[in-house]
Amino acid sequence: MKIYILFLLVFQHFGYARNVYRKKEANIPVLQVKYANQSNSEVEILHSNFLRKFPIFHTFKYSQFFQNLLPSHIHVNSKTITQDEINQQIEGLLVELYKGKKQFTNFIKLKVDFNYFKNSGFLILKFKELPLVLKLFIETPYGLTHPYEKGFQERGMFTMGGSNRYFLGFTRIPNKDNVRKMLNQSEKWKDVTMPKKWTWLPKDLKWLQIDGCNIGGKDHQQIKTPATYAIICEEKVADGTKIKNSTTKYLQLCTDLKYFIDPRSINCIIKDEKFIMLDIEHFPTLIGAKRKINPSHTYSSWYVKIGGIYLKAGFLSSKRERKRVQLKPNLYRL
Repeated sequence: MKIYILFLLVFQHFGYARNVYRKKEANIPVLQVKYANQSNSEVEILHSNFLRKFPIFHTFKYSQFFQNLLPSHIHVNSKTITQDEINQQIEGLLVELYKGKKQFTNFIKLKVDFNYFKNSGFLILKFKELPLVLKLFIETPYGLTHPYEKGFQERGMFTMGGSNRYFLGFTRIPNKDNVRKMLNQSEKWKDVTMPKKWTWLPKDLKWLQIDGCNIGGKDHQQIKTPATYAIICEEKVADGTKIKNSTTKYLQLCTDLKYFIDPRSINCIIKDEKFIMLDIEHFPTLIGAKRKINPSHTYSSWYVKIGGIYLKAGFLSSKRERKRVQLKPNLYRL
C-alpha cells in the first residue's frame, strides 16, 4: 500500500507539466472566477479538460442552502444553544485564522487542510464547550483556479470528478435527505441514523462569481456561491458497543445505498449497536461517476476500483476522451 501511495504522489506531481510555448487547445473548458460586485476584483482563470459542469454549477442550490440555515435556537443532546453563541465563536475563529493562528480559543482541531498564505481551505473542528462539530469551507478566486496547488486528496478529486471539498460541501445536506429516504424504505437499514446538520454564513459575506465556458457542452454559464460557509453538525460519540463484522456490514450498507456516500468505515461510528453515518458528502460527485458504480464485496477490491478510476482519469485517457467524458452528464444526481 505504501508503494502504491508513493506511486500516485510521484506521478501526480509530474503528470501535469505543460510546455509554456504549447498553444492552448481549441474549445478547451475555461473557468473564470472573481469576487462578485467588486469592480477591482482580479479575474483568475483555469483552462482544463478536467472541469465538470455538475459539481461547479449544480451543487449549490440557493433556496435549499438557505432553508437549512442555522435557526435562532437549536436543541442538541438535551441542550438548547442560541444562534448568537454559535455565531460569536465562529466569527472569532475566522479572525484567528486570518491572523495565521493555528490553535483556536473555542475549537479543537480534528482535520485541517488550510493554506495560511492564500487564506483558503477546509477545516473540521470540535466546539470546546458545545456538543457540535464545525466543517468550515473557505475559497478564493485563486484557490478555485489552481487545483494542483492544493493537497493530494484535493488534486485527486479534481482529476477524477472536476470537484473539490468546497463544492462537495454543498452536497452534504441534500445528500443526507436523499440517503434518509433510502434508509426509510429499507427494513434492514432503517435504524441507521445521521447527525443533524445546518448551514452557516459569516456576517461579512463575500460571494464568488464563477463563469464557465465550454463546460459540459454549454458555451457559457454562471453561478454565484458564498466564498465562506460552514456546515454545523450535531456531535455524535461512539459508546464502545460493537457490531459483528462491522466493516463488512458498513460496506454492504453503502452498496445498498448505491454508494451515495463514501464507504470507508472511518466515516461512521457505532452507538447502541447501530451505525451512525458522519460524512454524507455525495460520493459519486467526488469520483465523477458517469456510469453505474458496480458493487464491491471487499475493501481491497473497492480501493483497487477507486485507484483504477484515478489512474484512468489522470494518466490513461487521451485529450479526446477527456473532452468526451466532460460532456457526459453525471449519472447520480442530487
